[in-house]
Amino acid sequence: MTWTNSAYEVIETINDEYFFAGSAWNTQIAKRFVLKTKRFGRLIEASYYLHLDKGKPFNIAFEPSTSFGCSVGCLFCASGTLSPIKALTVSEIVEQVNTLIAIYRRDFPSYRIREDVFYSGIGEPTLMTNVLIEASARLLEQNPHLQFKMSTMGALPSALIRWADSELPLRSLQVGIPHWNEDKIKYLYSKCSKYNLHDVLQHVQMFMAKRPDTAIKINYIVMENYNNSLDDLKRTVEKVIDILGCQIELKISCLNPTEFAEQNQLIAVKQQTLETLAAGVQSFGLKKVYTFGPMSKDKLGCGQLAGNYKLFS
Repeated sequence: MTWTNSAYEVIETINDEYFFAGSAWNTQIAKRFVLKTKRFGRLIEASYYLHLDKGKPFNIAFEPSTSFGCSVGCLFCASGTLSPIKALTVSEIVEQVNTLIAIYRRDFPSYRIREDVFYSGIGEPTLMTNVLIEASARLLEQNPHLQFKMSTMGALPSALIRWADSELPLRSLQVGIPHWNEDKIKYLYSKCSKYNLHDVLQHVQMFMAKRPDTAIKINYIVMENYNNSLDDLKRTVEKVIDILGCQIELKISCLNPTEFAEQNQLIAVKQQTLETLAAGVQSFGLKKVYTFGPMSKDKLGCGQLAGNYKLFS
């Protein structure tokens, strides 16, 4: 299976391999596709990421786009600049994942490792819950071994309960919480004026009660002069564990150095800063604390690739 006779036209294929510390692996081999939708002529991206630890295959993640553009409007993510926002259909999302699976198995026919579908590309999954649950169910009909991971900014917290009540095998839920100060989060999530941090955490708590085996990750993206102090991180962790407890993972991420982030004066920090922050919160006794990144501009997701192309018509 390829992109031939599909809902998409391939604009570019990018292959890359790079090294940085993840939670359980240290090498990522990526194959990335910039795709033009034939239905409405806009660009999206779909990728697979093969993770290895010391040369040994660990897992494969398939990352589809679920929309063109994003309704959250994160000031560090170029996907928020893509407009007008258009959601993809169930069949379009399923086709992305099935094609990525087929291409990966062609590229690495001997690997027998865990296969995950990761909803973290263009599109906020809590705003597309019904579509993504249906797409996931269809994928499981053909690939019953698949597991699912979701990364969300919590734009619609109540949707987390619908995910929890679904019968999907959910391996992890990652929630972006970049600050303890709700006003600063609203500033960063520029299109989410009704964002309520307490509401987000309460719904994550309800999700955890329904899905005790799903790993919960808090993604703290570090930005210079925004949240890079140890005090900011500690206060954020305190707010989180006050509701969720300590059986969570804390992912301290380096901001991807994009032009859009720089325009908004959001600057990445050095790797040493991430490590210092991680060391400073070990005393909280969280399930896991780890750093993630950085990546360079040509290796980015979440709209950064599609956003660099001008073929939007």
